[in-house]
Amino acid sequence: MQKGIVISEEIYYKMLESYDKAMKELEELRQQLQISTELVSSQESENKVEMNNLTKECIEYISEEMEEGKLADEDRRLACVLSYLANDEDINELYELIKTGKAPGAGKQSGT
Repeated sequence: MQKGIVISEEIYYKMLESYDKAMKELEELRQQLQISTELVSSQESENKVEMNNLTKECIEYISEEMEEGKLADEDRRLACVLSYLANDEDINELYELIKTGKAPGAGKQSGT
């Protein structure tokens, strides 16, 4: 035997309306998440393409320099690569570390 509760028709329709509203909001959130995911994925792809292009340019530049007799040793080639790619913030920090032997910002006093 099943047991149940009895509610008025008015309460039933209010509950149904609340449920429908919640489902609509959930669907809107799903759509927003999908759009956000697509945007992030698109941006990541663009960043990879930019980095690949920059890497190819760097390889071409280093190859030309080596053909001209420049950049004979490994250290000079590494310095050239890091200098070439230094417009990337992380690589620039690595370049500064290698160049100076100090981490960027080392020795600076904090505001406290």
